[in-house]
Amino acid sequence: MPDIPDFRSAMNSLPPELRDKLQGMGHVAEEFHKESDRGCAVLVLCLLEEYLRDMIRAHLPGAPAKLGSFAKPGQLALAVENAVLVGIITQRQADSFNTLAKVRNKFAHGLFKGRTFETPEIKVLIDSITPITPMPAMTQLDKKTARERFLMHAGILCIMMIIKTYFAKPFP
Repeated sequence: MPDIPDFRSAMNSLPPELRDKLQGMGHVAEEFHKESDRGCAVLVLCLLEEYLRDMIRAHLPGAPAKLGSFAKPGQLALAVENAVLVGIITQRQADSFNTLAKVRNKFAHGLFKGRTFETPEIKVLIDSITPITPMPAMTQLDKKTARERFLMHAGILCIMMIIKTYFAKPFP
């Protein structure tokens, strides 16, 4: 996690369970940096899907029994659409999610095409992602590689889902 005094103070003010989960994201990010571009894209979306299912589960009464029809494993687009329909995520968050999934699909279904995050069709997709929250100038997205931008957008979605899951109140 960044070593910024205000950030440290904010993290320290969080409930310990939430703080620990968010701090764990740093270790997850380290693992993704060890992966090939294809491995990184595929694994990041696996994690995003897992966090989305956790968030949906936290909101649905009677979960996990109802989770299967609402957010089946391997049907990410349906889970994202359903999460928007019931107000668990915003359309902007869904658009970011869906574009990240398109990047993953380009890697997963183009096994022998030698794609990297710098491949033009991948970069175009990454560049089309609208951040789910305004990005501070210090992030300097324009100076980041396509891989770094992909991971930044995915990381922000992960953090949002971790926080929303922690504070979720089941629907009546």
